[in-house]
Amino acid sequence: MVLRRTAHAIEAGAQALAPVDTGTLRASISTTLSGDGRSGAMSAEIGPTVDYGIYQEYGTSTQPGTPFLGPAYDRQIDGYTRALAQAAASEVL
Repeated sequence: MVLRRTAHAIEAGAQALAPVDTGTLRASISTTLSGDGRSGAMSAEIGPTVDYGIYQEYGTSTQPGTPFLGPAYDRQIDGYTRALAQAAASEVL
């Protein structure tokens, strides 16, 4: 639940921060979840499916980047870490 909620928050943040020319980059940002966390690992992959997304994020030798995914992650990681700690503490009880 914590991973799913955080992943979708990162996705929404990245979409809001993505540079927009045609809207294709923004529309391509999605989340893929694997596993259910009950009987094994759960993971989330968040990012654009367009091939130029990496160049927008990090830039090239001739153009600076316009980070959108990293800042969206940075905005959510502290809350995610706190929520995991709370979930772990409640499991111990």
